[in-house]
Amino acid sequence: AGQIPEGATIFIDIGTTMEAVAEALLNHRRLTVVTNHLTVATILNRKREFQVILAGGVLKHNDQATTGEATREFLEKFRVGYGIFGIGGVTEEGDLMDFDFRDIGVSTMAMKISRKRLVALDHSKFTSEAMVRVAHLRDVDMVFTDAAPPAPLGRMMRDSGVQLFVAEAGDEASKVTALRR
Repeated sequence: AGQIPEGATIFIDIGTTMEAVAEALLNHRRLTVVTNHLTVATILNRKREFQVILAGGVLKHNDQATTGEATREFLEKFRVGYGIFGIGGVTEEGDLMDFDFRDIGVSTMAMKISRKRLVALDHSKFTSEAMVRVAHLRDVDMVFTDAAPPAPLGRMMRDSGVQLFVAEAGDEASKVTALRR
């Protein structure tokens, strides 16, 4: 959350990692957050000085998130300073992948409306078999993870100007801190 300034405008993606990010942002002041994730909206709505904007659309039961053309069209009206994204996996070639093809239109629109793009993922995503391409590592500004990526991906991030933040191993507090730095 340290990379997110007070008073920022943010998009927060779907997924359990994004729920942890939302919790970490509760120490901020005056955030305006656009999301399609019901749980993230509920977490952030506890803070009265936050403005939470929930995108409508088709509600997915397993993700507690909205998706579809209505969600994509809603997001298209916005421009935010920061987009914080969770992903299903990263290929050896640096492609950012998702599991559900129905979310791609929403994900690509959310990336388009975000001036800075941050990706938060755990180390298991470096070997994940997610099947639908969302973007490429070179399309993001920062990556936050709990373990160093494989060397080729680390080089790719460095060569593309992507800032990498790795939490210290075994320390839950530093994992959250890495998301805040």
